[in-house]
Amino acid sequence: MPMTSNSVTRQLDFDYPSTRINPTEIDNADSLPKEDGWIQEAGCVLKGPYPFFFMIRFLHEYGSTPLFLEIEEIYCDEYLDFILEDKILIDLT
Repeated sequence: MPMTSNSVTRQLDFDYPSTRINPTEIDNADSLPKEDGWIQEAGCVLKGPYPFFFMIRFLHEYGSTPLFLEIEEIYCDEYLDFILEDKILIDLT
């Protein structure tokens, strides 16, 4: 079930430091696939007592810095689909 950005922020502030998502994006920025003109998606999980699974949409064109567009909470099953497609961000924090 998708959550609004406000509810995601509240949940992250309560369960996790909200700053953990940003380092995950930065750590993976250089390894993101590049495609001109296409918005792409990748899955990620913030590990903890209550794992937070989310998808990030981004635009990463050749010769440019990745632009992160949206963060959306997803179910564990959707995250497993991203693993099968080899489209995950690794939490290096």
